[in-house]
Order: sequence, then C-alpha cells, then structure tokens
Amino acid sequence: MDQKQQEQGASIAVLKSEMQPLKVSLIGHSFIRRLRDYIYLNPEDVNVRLDQSRFTVSYVARGGLTVPRLFELSEFTHFPERPHFVFLPLGGNDISCSAPNIQRTASDILNYAQYLVEGVDVQHVIIGQVLRRTKSTNIAYNDDVMELNNLLTTLCSDHPKISFWRHRGFWASLDYLDTDGVHIRSDLEGKYSRKYLQSIKSAILHFTKFLDSKSPHML
Repeated sequence: MDQKQQEQGASIAVLKSEMQPLKVSLIGHSFIRRLRDYIYLNPEDVNVRLDQSRFTVSYVARGGLTVPRLFELSEFTHFPERPHFVFLPLGGNDISCSAPNIQRTASDILNYAQYLVEGVDVQHVIIGQVLRRTKSTNIAYNDDVMELNNLLTTLCSDHPKISFWRHRGFWASLDYLDTDGVHIRSDLEGKYSRKYLQSIKSAILHFTKFLDSKSPHML
C-alpha cells in the first residue's frame, strides 16, 4: 500500500469515527417506563424500531413524575452521555390534580426544554402531546389537556430547537386506555403500545432535518 492509499484509508477511518449514531433520550413519566418495559418484552421493537446504525435510544423515566421534580432529580439534569435529541412527554400528572395551573405547567415544560437545549446542549427537543384520561382527580382533565396542548403548540412555535408533536390515532376514541383509565393499554398484541412507539419514531425521523447541518451527527 502506497502513501496515498494510506492517507485515504486514514481519512475514511476518521470520517467513520465522526459519524456515530445519534443519541436519542426519551424522558418522562410512567408512559416512557412502560414503553421501555414493553420493548424489553418485544425485541422486534428494540431502539423504537429506529436503525441502530443511525440512532441509539435511551430511556430516563420515573412513574408519577411531575415537571417541577425534573430539576430536583439528578438523572433529569445530568446525563452520562449528552443526548443529541430528546422526546419529552410530560404534563399529564401535573394537571391531574383538583386545581391545576395550566399556564404554569406549559411554561415549566418549556423551561425544562430550554434547559436541555442551552444547559445540556441538546440539538433538538420534541415535546410530546399529552393524552386524555378517563380517571383523574381533576374532573375537567380532558378539557385541560386540550388547553395545555394548545399552549405548548404556541410556546414552541418560536423556538427553532424545540418542537411540539401531535400523536395520531389517539383522538377518535379512548380505546387506547388501560383499565386504570390513565395509561396506554398493555395487551398481548401490543396494538396501542406499538402505535405510541411508532408515533415517537415518526417524530424523531421528522425533526431530524432540523438538526445543525454542520454537526457530524447530521443524518
């Protein structure tokens, strides 16, 4: 092998080392924890069905999580490896109380997303749409869900690195709910868990185009 071939080989090796998979973190409450558990039992859905040569997916979740707790728990503020991309479905637990502050919840969610972008250097944050329930201390919960989602849509509209994602297939009926009236149904076929997973996958693929084109992780 001559010197020119050696130099070309070295250049290719450097390029390959730079083009590492994009790190994606799903951050949230029991919806993310249950999705992680579902994927563990269904290997065909590993990595949220994203190409593992292009993406690596991790999960940071706690059941019952509310937005104010995010800054109190280190796993939500300090990450072993900086994620390039975050999917963030939060707010449902915050507005399930008897007297929720919808505007405060929306503002707090956006503040955390901004922390991820400015403090952690996440390249893009997707705030996931809050889904309806049939059981809640808040008797107006489903109306408040609509208001919260609309507020988040508006708040995200001016942020190039923060976006809002509306799920498809969860609004025609409440058939997706488990017997507890809160979580996505877990059944043998995994119909609704897989639908939720597919929506997250679609969100990640859709917003990848907004990443900094100068990044070596741009796909």
